[in-house]
Amino acid sequence: MKGLKRLKEVLPQDPRTLNNLGVVYYHHGMYEDALKMFKLAWYKSGYKLEVAKNNLETLAEKLNIDPAEIKVEQDNREENLRNIETLIIMGKEEEADRLLREFLEKNPNAVEALKMAAVISKKLGKYEDAVEYSNRILSISPDDVEIRKLLAESYYNLGKLEEALKILNELVSKTEDSEAYFLMSFVYGEMGDYEKAEWAMSKAYEINPNLMDTEGILSLYISTPKSKVPTKTSGESSVVLAKAYLNKGLIDEAMREVRKVKIQNLSLKSRREYDFIRSALSIIKGNYDDAIRICEPYRNSIKLDRGMLKLGAVAFFQKGDVNSAVEYLKIAYRDSIDDFLWLIYQLKRRSVEIPEPQRTFSHLFNLSVFLLNEGKFNKVLEILDDNRPFSRILKARAYMALRRYEEALKEVEGVSLFDAMLIKAYILYKMRRYDEMLEFTENLRFDPKDLRTETFLVDIPDLNFPLPINVEFPYERYYGSNINGVERAINYGNIKAALKVLNLSLRFSKTPKHLKYLGIVSAILGKTSISEYFFENLYKRRLLDAESLEILGVINERKGRLSVALSLFNESLKKGNKYSLINILRVLVKTHLYELAYKFYTNNTEHLEGNVDALFWLGEVMLGMENFSEAESIGRRLIEMGDNRGYLLVGESLFKKENYKDALENLMKVKSGYAKQKSHFIMGNIYAIMGNYEEATIHWEMASEMHFDKNISTRAGMNLQDLKKFFLNLKK
Repeated sequence: MKGLKRLKEVLPQDPRTLNNLGVVYYHHGMYEDALKMFKLAWYKSGYKLEVAKNNLETLAEKLNIDPAEIKVEQDNREENLRNIETLIIMGKEEEADRLLREFLEKNPNAVEALKMAAVISKKLGKYEDAVEYSNRILSISPDDVEIRKLLAESYYNLGKLEEALKILNELVSKTEDSEAYFLMSFVYGEMGDYEKAEWAMSKAYEINPNLMDTEGILSLYISTPKSKVPTKTSGESSVVLAKAYLNKGLIDEAMREVRKVKIQNLSLKSRREYDFIRSALSIIKGNYDDAIRICEPYRNSIKLDRGMLKLGAVAFFQKGDVNSAVEYLKIAYRDSIDDFLWLIYQLKRRSVEIPEPQRTFSHLFNLSVFLLNEGKFNKVLEILDDNRPFSRILKARAYMALRRYEEALKEVEGVSLFDAMLIKAYILYKMRRYDEMLEFTENLRFDPKDLRTETFLVDIPDLNFPLPINVEFPYERYYGSNINGVERAINYGNIKAALKVLNLSLRFSKTPKHLKYLGIVSAILGKTSISEYFFENLYKRRLLDAESLEILGVINERKGRLSVALSLFNESLKKGNKYSLINILRVLVKTHLYELAYKFYTNNTEHLEGNVDALFWLGEVMLGMENFSEAESIGRRLIEMGDNRGYLLVGESLFKKENYKDALENLMKVKSGYAKQKSHFIMGNIYAIMGNYEEATIHWEMASEMHFDKNISTRAGMNLQDLKKFFLNLKK
């Protein structure tokens, strides 16, 4: 019954709703409450709602009660809300916020008031409060789409990007909502996934081509009347839109809007905004001379413009003119210590000590870069508690140095920045998954300067996101310039530092260790031919250690030189590398020597039994020996252990038994590596048998482009050629 009584607090207070609520009360035997609702509905309708009057008289007569004696609660809640709404329209949000809090203390479940409070909190930048109010509304009205969008936007502004994305994905899975896609594009932009950001933006415009003309876009439930909204020229509108795009990290969209602007049509204020946007975009695009030219007039301006001066400082610093950068910052901040000034002194003027600035997110991020290179990894994890892409990369680097590889991989999941790719490659190297590492990095494209720089963040006034800048980092300060520094950098997973120190160290000497680390770093970066060159050089001089022999063996294996690979793995085994047992077993499987492979496994059971990789290759041996039941059994054991390669063994066994449907279901669950390549090949075969040549082509093409097993990629390519010949013959 208490739940029913709460309905009056959360439902609209119009006469018809109150009358309907009275009917609900009546059917639940709550006759006194029903009478009150009927009378209140009749009273609020100005005594015009006949159905409420009839209900009142009928029930009163049944209960033998005089309707005149029924007391109606005369509250002024609606009047109070209208007064608060008036304050919002007048722009007095602070006062409206205070009154709403008082109102909600007495009426905690009033949905309309909660909606107003959520929107006001968002407008005032109180995003934690906006999240709280939104969640309270959704506990009462879980299907409120607009509040879900407001909640997603609040999470976005708090930097909780994954939470925002989860809500938006749920929304668009149920309905094609242009505003949800629009906000989603900003979230992806902040995450650094610009491809998905562009996709989400195009979806938003596809649904609603006039999206940006919609009142209140990304400002849900704003009560400002249209008459109060100032009109802008088309040039000024483009400036506003460009600033919005820039603040959300959508650089190409901002550039597009800037190109539309005609300077002569701009007001003085809009001209300043136009200059700000152009200079910021110039810095992002690396056009530092353009940014300096735009910022220069603001240096001697009577009115202090910190935003423009700081952009000028960044442009000068990126050009290598530290003195001019410091001069601009001192004009902007006088005697105060700005976050960027502190960064400049740490990088270029270390001998001069200056106080630490206010601990903003950007400063903590920049500080973490130095802490990482100092080896203070736990401290980095302690001070970085957000999930922005740049922070996730630094946390992954800390986890990586602490050898907590699974946590490191989780941090960079979904991040497409170069440093994230480098982290994934290094972790594959440390996990001895050399074939997957080489496959992953083979097509990795990067600018050589990316290997010399660290990313730092600079807070710019009037810019909603910290401006990322790439700066050549003095790694030698932390790692020295000898081979010990190289080893320490590689152990920490800092490939950039290892390269820098290697370069310095090679000026003084070139030892076998130098060549070894050049080979390892080259392999991690996907430069297979260079890596092979250094390793071959050492191999001819009999100076390769067990690890390098193993990597060189995998390189040869990927190129189809299986006998050479087998020889190298044998040498690595003789040097004490027991993992080479698995490498040898793998090569024997790829050469189809299944009987020999099985004998090899049984002779080395004490080293191989219990190893997940060895168990998988034993499953492959069982398939080769046509013992499909045993192969399927091994596959199911692997699946129970959480190894998705087990799905290949199960899927291929079912394929051999001509159970194509279940085979496909299992093969589709394989995620990576050799197992993924073979799964694609088998799926292509299954679809071809079923007559679905389009799907067969897709899977054979994918198998042919992967290089884990040269034999499989060759066979997939031959199948494609045969299929093309088949269709050509049909045409004849």
